[in-house]
Amino acid sequence: MTRQISDSHIYMQPHHSPTINRPLAIVAPGLPPDLERLIFELAARDVGPKGSTTLLLVAKRVHDWIRPLIYRVFNQMATHPFPDFHRADPQLLENIGHLAEKLLVGYNPASKYSLKTLLSFCPNIVDLAIWESLLRVFIPATAMDKLPLRRLSAHFSDFMYEDFLNRPFFVGLTHLDVLSFMGVYWNKQFEALTHLPNLTHLSISCSTDFDVIPQLLRHCRLLRIFMLTPDTPYLYFKRNFTKEELAEINDHRFLLLECPPFPGLVHDWEKGARGGIDFWAFGELVSLAQTRNYFIVPSPLYFPRVGFDWKKHLNIEGLEWFSGLQFYDPWPPTEQDE
Repeated sequence: MTRQISDSHIYMQPHHSPTINRPLAIVAPGLPPDLERLIFELAARDVGPKGSTTLLLVAKRVHDWIRPLIYRVFNQMATHPFPDFHRADPQLLENIGHLAEKLLVGYNPASKYSLKTLLSFCPNIVDLAIWESLLRVFIPATAMDKLPLRRLSAHFSDFMYEDFLNRPFFVGLTHLDVLSFMGVYWNKQFEALTHLPNLTHLSISCSTDFDVIPQLLRHCRLLRIFMLTPDTPYLYFKRNFTKEELAEINDHRFLLLECPPFPGLVHDWEKGARGGIDFWAFGELVSLAQTRNYFIVPSPLYFPRVGFDWKKHLNIEGLEWFSGLQFYDPWPPTEQDE
């Protein structure tokens, strides 16, 4: 059970004080406040959200700094969900929901809360991922309309063309991850995405007609990254279009990305939610390398998110660029890349 801490009961008391039994309401910090706060925030980042809960007991000011960091990300698809509402105090969601900015959920019949209930207590969600196809018909669009969404990953098979034009939550989106769609063609189907006024990053995991790719690149005016993200690129080629057709798309914004299977996807989302490298950031690096001709010719036809050996595929100029990034990818190279 997550311990609920009342701010009025958090004190710091020097061990040598003659008033050891009398709580102090205020203890002046020994360091400048900005530096002290930075130290505690770095400590919280290093130990993670669960380990950071002990920092809440240090002092009221530390509690006020760290508590929003702990509950900024709700991951309900991890092996050990955080927050774990099944084991927590019944009032936990009501108490911390306003702190959540990023939420990952999947279909779980044993879940304590429906997605609609979660969103009603979490009005500040900017990054929402709904990763179970059975949730397609249960997406609470009306509740989502009230959110300040910037990133959305979900199934859209049951959405209509008009939804993309009229639903308020689409207006602010910069990143859209399409897991399934209402069709595979351009007219009155994928053409709807051109009406999202702030879209800069697009990922499509489902099947599309080949003509959709150049059309989206041409008509999405702010698009910076466009990724096809199938689980198995080989089958994707076999079912959709040929490698030769794909090679004809000469646009540095476009790439084919091989995503990891579950639970790697959950891990990738969590990293991105906490400021690390996720598949969006990885795609941006690939796009930049393509723009500057950093890849050895011919460049890879698709890029595995897990275990991509950058040094193997970069030319001399690319290696100099890559070494300057101090890039850290937590997944080691795969056997194929060694």
